[in-house]
Amino acid sequence: MYQFDCGVCSDVGVLRGRNEDNFYLNGVWNRDLAQLRTLAAEQCQEALLCAVCDGMGGGQYGAHAALAAVESLAAFTPQHFPDQIDGCVRRAGQAVCRMQAQMDAQDMGTTLACLAVSGGQATAFNLGDSRIYRLRGGQLTQLSQDHTNAQRLLAAGLPCQPRDFHILTQFLGIPLEEMRLEPFVSGEIPLQDRDRFLLCSDGLSGVLTHGEIAAVLGARRGAAETARLCVQTALAQGSSDNVTAAVIIASRWSRPGFLRRLLPGR
Repeated sequence: MYQFDCGVCSDVGVLRGRNEDNFYLNGVWNRDLAQLRTLAAEQCQEALLCAVCDGMGGGQYGAHAALAAVESLAAFTPQHFPDQIDGCVRRAGQAVCRMQAQMDAQDMGTTLACLAVSGGQATAFNLGDSRIYRLRGGQLTQLSQDHTNAQRLLAAGLPCQPRDFHILTQFLGIPLEEMRLEPFVSGEIPLQDRDRFLLCSDGLSGVLTHGEIAAVLGARRGAAETARLCVQTALAQGSSDNVTAAVIIASRWSRPGFLRRLLPGR
């Protein structure tokens, strides 16, 4: 069995007027869209559900799209996965589409990057360009796959332009009757002691190289401090976007578990 040290940091950044990112961590998410929040937790239990969403549509629209998506995750527990990935994505997509109708904002949407851990196995799945990484033995592996026009063109052996990296081909907010949502799914990944996972918005992955991410993620720090350092490093490297990082550190344990409730970081 495993103990999980979990930490989340989300920052509005230096240029944006509102944080359009949101997160989900075992029943906790940012419910106050006017508030920036750093959360930290230590959890000794074998099940974990974590997600990062990066809203689109500008200002309040992107923020509300991301909020609708993470709220929908509360209906699931880690034991639902991987069997319930399609149901989870469908429910989240419907929640965002309902928010579109309520706010009369058809351009609103959000990415979704999610990691579910249960029974010593992890499953990663995503829509859009928010990413999931694993650091194991000093080697960084991207567990997610970007859903961008650039990725589609490169896979077909065709040239792409810089703007193609910002055009999403899959995201929550596409009406289900218009297009089938097809998340990338990693498959089940057996956990190993000291695995470190990072879920992040493109405000982080868009400015830091794999080497820089590996260096920050591999530092001998707890999850909450590592998440803060990931965000601080991205901002120092010139990120002009909202930046969100969720860090999960797995370690083996052999005694009864406990749960410490998430509290706002200081």
